[in-house]
Amino acid sequence: MSYRVDHVNTFEFDGFFGLASVKFQNVRALGTSVPAGATVDASGAGAFPALSTKSSGRGTRVDDDTISTSSTDQSYTGTNGDPVQITVDWANRSCAMSGALVGSVEDRSGTATVSLSGTIVNQPPTANAGPNQTVECTSAAGASTALDASGSTDPDGDIALFVWRSGTRAGAEIGTDPIITVSGGVGASQTYFLKVVDSYGETSESSTVVKVVDTTPPVIGSVAATPSVLSPPDHKMVPITVQASATDLCGTAVCRIASVTSNEPINGPGDGSTVPDWQITGDLTVNLRAERSGQTSDRVYTLTVKCSDPSGNASSAAATVRVPHN
Repeated sequence: MSYRVDHVNTFEFDGFFGLASVKFQNVRALGTSVPAGATVDASGAGAFPALSTKSSGRGTRVDDDTISTSSTDQSYTGTNGDPVQITVDWANRSCAMSGALVGSVEDRSGTATVSLSGTIVNQPPTANAGPNQTVECTSAAGASTALDASGSTDPDGDIALFVWRSGTRAGAEIGTDPIITVSGGVGASQTYFLKVVDSYGETSESSTVVKVVDTTPPVIGSVAATPSVLSPPDHKMVPITVQASATDLCGTAVCRIASVTSNEPINGPGDGSTVPDWQITGDLTVNLRAERSGQTSDRVYTLTVKCSDPSGNASSAAATVRVPHN
């Protein structure tokens, strides 16, 4: 708040610098509040606290004692001794202020009272940076996201400027349009701050958080084992290599053999009673025993392959290796 005061009541002092009396009269002053505004509650009531205004000005100083009398233009400073009351009626666009803007000068009492009412010519805007967003990645670089401040409002319809910043309120400026596009890497979580300014310089702030995630598992194109048939069933271990191809939208998929199973018991009737029947030797290599039961049909080994992306999403597929009965 800033103000101008004309014709303040006379301030009179006793024993001022050895003089019988000193008066400041016909005072004119300019002043501001510290800080620059008053806070009002939901009902519109508020106040500038005591000692929150700073007044400075000039007036006629009259020195009066038994020896001499002088009249000179002098400066003074002052402040409010008591709160200055504020009432605001937003619905009807009216406001009022009452109290003493100046209550003391040079540690002496005096008053410069105000009782004003008027029409609100401007109301502050309300910034709206939009809701927090969790965005699925679209590539290894992450994803692009729209920040939308179109939900911001101003009662007077005079929003003049949008300012987007990244990270903090004082972070790097990244745009001045209501809607902008930002990019983020997979796993990144970033806060964006919006400041809205109206044509009177009133401002409002809002923030939103954008997180880029990867929740889509890799797509497995094919899984095959070489060799896929073990013959003859001579009970020997045979090295097997698995070929697996998988693609992932947001990273590189890595495949490995997760498990090996058989449709026959490890020590079944007529299979030679040798153990173990398989050994995983690498991500995509395994040794399988070339044997099967003499009382059933083919033995079938199932090699389950798991392909994972950097975010931990995984897909599984299987290849088979057969030990024929005949």
